[in-house]
Amino acid sequence: MPGLKQQLKPLILNYRQKKKVSFWLQERDAKINNYLKLNNEAKIQFGTGKNLLKDWLNTDLEAIGDLTYIDLKEPLPFENNTFSFAYLEHCFGYLTYSEALLFLEDLFSKLKPNGVIRIETPDLEKISALINQTDEANAFSQWYASKFNVEVKHVASVNAHVINHYCSQAFSTFLHTKNTLTDILTKVGFIDLAFYSAMETKREAFKNISYHQNIIPEEFNTYETIAVEAVKP
Repeated sequence: MPGLKQQLKPLILNYRQKKKVSFWLQERDAKINNYLKLNNEAKIQFGTGKNLLKDWLNTDLEAIGDLTYIDLKEPLPFENNTFSFAYLEHCFGYLTYSEALLFLEDLFSKLKPNGVIRIETPDLEKISALINQTDEANAFSQWYASKFNVEVKHVASVNAHVINHYCSQAFSTFLHTKNTLTDILTKVGFIDLAFYSAMETKREAFKNISYHQNIIPEEFNTYETIAVEAVKP
């Protein structure tokens, strides 16, 4: 019965995912302990995907191979004052504002004094500015519409359709601005905020580690991304 198969499919997928997570949790402590033994200056990356970084604890929801399982919506399994650096590249926006606040409060305690967090995430100001139809905005919109099959034939404004698709169907739960990032980071207690474009930084630990420009063209990664670094006092 096709109807029954369709009804059972989500249950089967959910069961398989739970089994995988159970396995990843069983091996997680050993992975973490091994990493910390080998690295005096501990650095953690969240939402790693394919961007495996040397000398970092690379974590993700899918803990395949050398990745360590971490769900940003769950408590972090580390002692306080463990990490010197934390890096999130295009995964922070998958959290609601409330979820992001809880995550940052937890991570704040896991960073050492003078520990630094770097967040790279889509910039709502840049996405909303597509409506201004500058050359840069038009180039981004044309690429985006083609890449993600946005139906824009015979429409008055390609950019408007791209904005709606990006906000409703694309890659973020909460799109941040400089103001929202400043608000949420300072609420938690971070200081010395510095904003950058994608791949720009003054800290050696964060140089040449981004990967998003390998997923989308570098010029469009630069257009859509805002980056911020902040320090735990």
